[in-house]
Order: sequence, then C-alpha cells, then structure tokens
Amino acid sequence: MRLRTEKFVRKFIKVAIFFALVFLYIHPEYVKKPLYQRLYANPYPQQINVWEQDVFADLSSEQAKPFSREYDGIKVTFLPQKAYAATARIGYVDRYEGLWEKFFHGHDINRKIYNSFAPLDLALVYGANAYHEKFFSCFKHEYRLLWSCPEIDTKYLNNYHIIPANDNLRKGVATLKQGDVIYIAGLLVNVRVPNWNEMLTGTSHNMTHKDQFAGGLYTGMCFILYLQKLIVDGYVYE
Repeated sequence: MRLRTEKFVRKFIKVAIFFALVFLYIHPEYVKKPLYQRLYANPYPQQINVWEQDVFADLSSEQAKPFSREYDGIKVTFLPQKAYAATARIGYVDRYEGLWEKFFHGHDINRKIYNSFAPLDLALVYGANAYHEKFFSCFKHEYRLLWSCPEIDTKYLNNYHIIPANDNLRKGVATLKQGDVIYIAGLLVNVRVPNWNEMLTGTSHNMTHKDQFAGGLYTGMCFILYLQKLIVDGYVYE
C-alpha cells in the first residue's frame, strides 16, 4: 500500500511540474515580474488609479524633431506627433516575442522587423469601464473584436503598439498581464522603416482608418507609443 502511494505521489508531482512548466511557457510574465522588478525598476510607493480619460499634449519644436534608432541592423525613424500619458487597465496583451511567434511567423521578415522595435500590443481601458463586471469576459477574445461586447464603451479603450525606449522598459512590458493597472507616458509617433509605407499613429480617439472594416465598422487608429515611463505593481521603469 505504501509503495502504491509513493508511486502515485511521484506521478502526481511529475504531472504537476509538467503543467506548471506549460503554464509558465504561456505566461512567462509570472516569473519575469518579481525578477525584473528588482533588476530593472525602482519602487514606486504611491498607488495609481485608473484615469477617467487619457491625456494628449502638443510638442515643442524640439520635442517634435524626428529621431532614429537601429534594430537588428535596420534604421527605424520615429516622428513624434503628441506627448501622451494615461493610467488604464489592461484588457488584452498580444506579445510578439517568444518561441510561439518564431515558430509561426519566423519566416516573415517584415514581421520580424516590426517585432524588433514593438514587442507587444496592449488594449487599454479607462474610466468606469475598466471595472465593468464583464471586463474579463469581454476580453477573452482578441481586443479588436471588442465591438461584439457593447458593455465596454469603445470611447474609453484603444489598442497600442508599444515601442520601449530602452532595455529597462522592454523588460518592464514583458511583465504585464491582463487586469494590471498601469501608468504609461511617452510620445505618439509615426514610424518610418526602409521599404515600408509610413506607419501612422492615432492622436485622438475619434480617428479611424479609411479603408479597414471590421464588424461592419471602420477600425479605430491604433496609438503607436514610444514608451518612456511605465508604472505597474508598485514599480517604475524608465
């Protein structure tokens, strides 16, 4: 009897370890968060709360000057349009790094270029909508399908292409998960990549693409955010 019990325990432990590894493979942020907080961030003692709305600000002539960075040997130029800040709740995280992405899209050179400077997309929600009772059920699917969930007012959400300004911020966004309340600040930028059409950022919530439909509606303009500051879970990345 004792031998059978020991075999069962060993088998149970192996199965538990297997499922734990699968979970961490799918959600590496649970391991990265405590590690990266200590290595790449500083404690932030104040509590952050979801804002009723995000904030846009005009740029000075100096701030509006284009600047370039090199990613994997490719020069990417950013053209600042607005300064931006918000405290919002994450409805969905779409990551473009990791084995899954490399396996399915590793052959796509354009996607690899994009991923090199924008490692993830975020759907963010502001105001009372951030705490709606159907918040998590509405975001079970890809954030672009949100018009199928009218409980969340689309005036208080947007999709963001996040471009970390440095390695600390790149580590910070790797810790983000659905439901986190985060503060973000930086520049809304257009993006120029050699041999691409210029990527245009939204600079207000009433902007839509003129040639892209989904669900019978014109899709809203994504915000392309050159991220310069991130606060999440009591830590600040800059």
